[in-house]
Amino acid sequence: MSSVNKFEYTREFVIFDLFDIPMYHGWVIDPQNTSLQEIINDNGLSYNQLIEKMLQQKQSNNEKHVHESLLIEQFFDENQSQLTHYGILQLNETMQENELAVFFRNNHFSTIWKHNVKKFQKKKKKTNFFLFRDEHFCLFLILVISITQRSFSKH
Repeated sequence: MSSVNKFEYTREFVIFDLFDIPMYHGWVIDPQNTSLQEIINDNGLSYNQLIEKMLQQKQSNNEKHVHESLLIEQFFDENQSQLTHYGILQLNETMQENELAVFFRNNHFSTIWKHNVKKFQKKKKKTNFFLFRDEHFCLFLILVISITQRSFSKH
């Protein structure tokens, strides 16, 4: 939860490592939230470990543990979509231009593509993120085939 490309190593993610497929998520804690950062990053906790910690400490008699549990629960409640504002900013900084990757959000794998478009009027770049989910897969294939056919027909 400290970086858009860090994941807890599980069986489900092995295939992506084997094929060197980049993976991202957008559930990153803002470093300005120092109290939550200390709870999570000092211990290097993953999502699953954080849930366990929250549940265990909620029952504690120790006031500090109960407070930590409430901070964790508040973070989960405020970010149920598993996407934070800071996570989006980090995604923009971390992903390469025209990079195609897997995006993990709401316990689903999707395809994400970062595409930068240069604006000629102000000479600034505009970044577009395209997210393709299961129901968009056929449309994505048609788009890729169409682009590929145009590229080959020009040569």
